Amino acid sequence: MPRNTDQIYKWEYTEYVGEMIYKCVIDKKIKQQPTIEITQFLNAEHEVKDLNAIFAALPEHTPPSGAGDCAAPKLLQYAYLNNLKPVAMAEFWWGAAPKSAIRQHKNYYPSCYSKCQPILSHMLKGLTIEDNPLLVNPAEGKTLPIVYQDDDIVIVNKPSEFLSVPGVNIEDSVYLRIQTQFPHATGPLIVHRLDMSTSGLLVVALNKRAHKALQKQFIARTIDGTQKHMSIILEEANNHKGTSFVEIYQNCNIFNDGAFSELTEKGTKAETQLVLEQGKPMIFGAENDKGLVLEGSNFKIVKLGKNYSADDILKHDKEDKNLAMLLSEITYNPDLPVPLGILYQESKPTYDDMMTNQIQEAIKSKGPGDLEKLFFGTSSWIVD
Repeated sequence: MPRNTDQIYKWEYTEYVGEMIYKCVIDKKIKQQPTIEITQFLNAEHEVKDLNAIFAALPEHTPPSGAGDCAAPKLLQYAYLNNLKPVAMAEFWWGAAPKSAIRQHKNYYPSCYSKCQPILSHMLKGLTIEDNPLLVNPAEGKTLPIVYQDDDIVIVNKPSEFLSVPGVNIEDSVYLRIQTQFPHATGPLIVHRLDMSTSGLLVVALNKRAHKALQKQFIARTIDGTQKHMSIILEEANNHKGTSFVEIYQNCNIFNDGAFSELTEKGTKAETQLVLEQGKPMIFGAENDKGLVLEGSNFKIVKLGKNYSADDILKHDKEDKNLAMLLSEITYNPDLPVPLGILYQESKPTYDDMMTNQIQEAIKSKGPGDLEKLFFGTSSWIVD
């Protein structure tokens, strides 16, 4: 076989262990470590299953690239081949995080959902294993008390360890309970969310009109680690007359540890945060040398200096609904900074204010009225 460094050599070998077949394909390239691809997997009951057969029952039908390359399937395969009984196993991440996922050095993580879980479902068969905590419904047996209800909204007291919306594996949630209890409700239902472990009042809209009215009056975003900014936003939300919706990026060391690290770490936050202030230009960056301008309906980052000054940068207007919509969409653009602050605020009379004004106008035009005369007068009256 020629030893050409540009050519990849491939060969197969088959190893027999009792009646089980362990088939490997080794790709070897000169000056590189060989890699092993397992194509048939064993389990504790001495069953063999082909990789294609494992994924055939899934919607994707075919194995994704890299399926079976993780440590858990290889270690289990080794144990079964050598007549060893697995006692305990845990996987942790070592090194820098990949671009495709959030991973922290030395932290434990479950197996990847798309590649390894289908394989492990086969390989763990025959072993006594603990229940997967991610598949256990924490809301089982818990009630969802309703503290207020009318034709438009429902306010519930969400217990702790209770999902606001369906999760990846567990559907039982406030959303599903309300959908079941109010089958004629329309629209998205959920106005805001609470973390699974957080208890508290949750407002649910029973129709699209109520949902739109509840969400459109005050919309803001902040980060839990920025105490000064969060205090300002929450105070503004509290002072706003009407419904306030505040999204708080909150780190959870169990479910999303490090998810917002680029927004909070000293070395990156200046480049990834766009702090919105009413009437001020949208400038950001470690040197405050970058800004946003609009080209049609798209944001563009420009550098302050020779071609652009602060006067050329787009100024924030929290009362501009169209601007608020554009700002909400750039959250999902990795090339643009994440807007923080009050995205939108609409000043409009509340129901209480309108009712009070109506009473004051009636008193002004007709006098304070006589309640005793009203009760003991005619059996009917007219209210304008």
